[in-house]
Amino acid sequence: MFLFVLFNLKNVKKAVFIVILCCLSIEFLRLLLGSFNLTTRNLGPVDAIYLLFNMLGGVFGLLIVKFSLKNISFYKYTREAKI
Repeated sequence: MFLFVLFNLKNVKKAVFIVILCCLSIEFLRLLLGSFNLTTRNLGPVDAIYLLFNMLGGVFGLLIVKFSLKNISFYKYTREAKI
């Protein structure tokens, strides 16, 4: 969610790509560890829904952070102008 702040990303497409890549890599790692019986291996529609909601949550989080940063900078600008 804080990709805009941490990495100073200006492009939403790059941030969404990073979120999707992170979600996919975590699920792949969980699948890989499950094949060695290091974690539980639950394959099925529940994992697909889990992955989908993680991606959607990441995208919505990015949009909320971008909107918040825009409003905070607008608030600072208008507050400084009134003083």
